[in-house]
Amino acid sequence: MEERQRQRVAAYRRHATYDPGTREYRCVCPWCGGRIDRDNFNLHEAIVRRSDVPVDKQELIFVPENMIPVHSSCHSDHGNSREMKLRCLLSMIRVLDASKIGRWYVSLWKEHELSVPKGILLDEKLIPARWCIDMMQVGARVHGELNGIAHEIVSMSDEDWIIRAGEESWDFRTLVAWKWQGHNKKSKKRNMRKPPEEHMGISASRLSYFLDEGYWTKYICGCCGFTVEELLSS
Repeated sequence: MEERQRQRVAAYRRHATYDPGTREYRCVCPWCGGRIDRDNFNLHEAIVRRSDVPVDKQELIFVPENMIPVHSSCHSDHGNSREMKLRCLLSMIRVLDASKIGRWYVSLWKEHELSVPKGILLDEKLIPARWCIDMMQVGARVHGELNGIAHEIVSMSDEDWIIRAGEESWDFRTLVAWKWQGHNKKSKKRNMRKPPEEHMGISASRLSYFLDEGYWTKYICGCCGFTVEELLSS
């Protein structure tokens, strides 16, 4: 009981945001958007439900990557709906990051051998060049930042370095370095230099972050049976 209460308190604090109007932190229900009181909510298992996991392994899903505060009434009325899962997942990704949730989910079947959908897990360091652009856009969209960098990311798909890379698989960080050198595949290893710090005003670390978030968002959606568009429109 004490452990469950600790999880409730930690989850509330994790999902609470500062409200300048009331000058206090408040947690919002992912279903209805209403304010959640500290003592009137349920912890919803958003991705993997306890009924899908053996009792002796349920502690693996009672974690931040799978639990989110929801109004008790919203939980009882809509807890098992597809829309609830979508809204909770989007909220959790924005708070925790898709990469953290995705790696936790992979550990369930890869390390702990739970019977959950495995999805299609690509080597995140070997993603075809053209996929990088799409994944970066997804990562920016899911975090509500696409408007600020849309032109820069979309324009990358028209640049010669992406066109020449074609469907070759490259670590994105290597791909960015390759663009600045303008060399071909044969000279890649011989002339490799340190990757640039930014591209068209966007830091390289930020681009890598959006790429990782897009990759893991797509993976999680696939495992849950959603499309990215369904997630973003929830």
